[in-house]
Amino acid sequence: MVRENRTTSNELPELQNDVNEIAEYLELHVGPVSDGQKRILQDLIQRYGTAAVTLTIVSELSQLDMVTALLNQSRETLKKRKR
Repeated sequence: MVRENRTTSNELPELQNDVNEIAEYLELHVGPVSDGQKRILQDLIQRYGTAAVTLTIVSELSQLDMVTALLNQSRETLKKRKR
């Protein structure tokens, strides 16, 4: 399967801005984003669009936050039981 490159030269700065904004969001929530990860983000944005990529990331991070909260709650429950 041949991948189409649908990005025109006028869209490149906008695409790079979108990649940088999503990378900044990820850095604030999970940590450093490498150049390789930025290239993957760029590919995903080109394929699926900025909104779809952003919504997927936010959704996944939200689920991660819920799991972390449940784990912390379980830890507190276990500490109470130990006493």
